[in-house]
Amino acid sequence: MNKIDKGMYRSLRFLSQIKLKNVLKLKEENLKEYNRFVPRGMEDFLETLGYISFKSDKRQESSCPITLPGLEQLRILEDMRRKGLTLIVSVIAITISAFAFAKSMGWI
Repeated sequence: MNKIDKGMYRSLRFLSQIKLKNVLKLKEENLKEYNRFVPRGMEDFLETLGYISFKSDKRQESSCPITLPGLEQLRILEDMRRKGLTLIVSVIAITISAFAFAKSMGWI
């Protein structure tokens, strides 16, 4: 994952775990804390792409601010993150196996 994907993942994940009314309250009361999880530029970017929406007239206040395309993007980013982690674990496992094989053959 690149830096933009990581920022997008962090913001979408945060927004998926909190209700719309709590997000609006947090933005109003403690903007610095909100911007720690969702930077100002990232919020604009996600809203432009249609991944998040803060319009409460269309949604129930118990829902999260992420739209369906935003949830799809979050799943894609989670899958990318999981694949990256799997690749790292696989390389470590192959290295350990090669070391164990070399040790058993007496090469080391």
